[in-house]
Amino acid sequence: MTALFIYILIYGLLFLILEIIKRTKTFSTDSTRSIIHTSSALIACTFPFYLPLTYVIFLSSFFFIFLIISKHSTLLKSIHSVERKTWGEIYFPLGILIIAYAFLPNHIINYEIAILIFGISDVLANITGKYYGSHPFSFLKCKKTIEGSLAFFISTFIILVVLNNNLFVSLFISLIVAIIESISPYGSDNLTVPIVTSILLTITR
Repeated sequence: MTALFIYILIYGLLFLILEIIKRTKTFSTDSTRSIIHTSSALIACTFPFYLPLTYVIFLSSFFFIFLIISKHSTLLKSIHSVERKTWGEIYFPLGILIIAYAFLPNHIINYEIAILIFGISDVLANITGKYYGSHPFSFLKCKKTIEGSLAFFISTFIILVVLNNNLFVSLFISLIVAIIESISPYGSDNLTVPIVTSILLTITR
C-alpha cells in the first residue's frame, strides 16, 4: 500500500511541476504533454517491481477518472490546453492498464516492450512530424506525416530488436503498429497502440 501512495505522489509532483512550467510559459503545451507522456510511461516501467497487478489497475483507473475531471475543469493546462481535438491524455492511463492486464505478472519483458513503444515511439513520431514533417497525409480526420510515422517505426523496431532479439518479429510488429498509429484519430493511438502491441507480442511470444 505504501508503494501505491508513493506512485500517486510521484505522478502528482510530475503534474504539478509541469503545470507550473506551463503557466510560466516556459514550454508550449505540446512540449509539456510530451514530457509528461514519456515520463509517465518510464515511471510505469517500474510498476512490476513494486506493485501487484491489482494496484496497477487501481492506479490506472484512478488517473483515468482524475484526467476526465481535469479535462472538464481549469486544471492541468499543461496537458489539456491544445488547439487540436484530442482525447489522448484520457486514453493514456487506459493504455497502461491494457498492457499491464495483458502481461503482468508473468511476462514482464513484454510489458516493458509495450510500455516503451507506447511511451517513446509515440512522442518521437509527434516531435518528428511537427518539426520535420513535410509529407502530410490524413485518414478519418487523422492528420499525420510520413516522417512522423517513419520515426515511430524506427523507434519501435529498435526497442523490439534490443529487448526481443528476433529480427523478423520485430520488423513485423513495428510495421503493423506504425500503421495503426498513423490511422488512429483524436489521440486514440494511446488505446490502439497498446491493444495491438499486446496482441502481437502475445501471438508471437
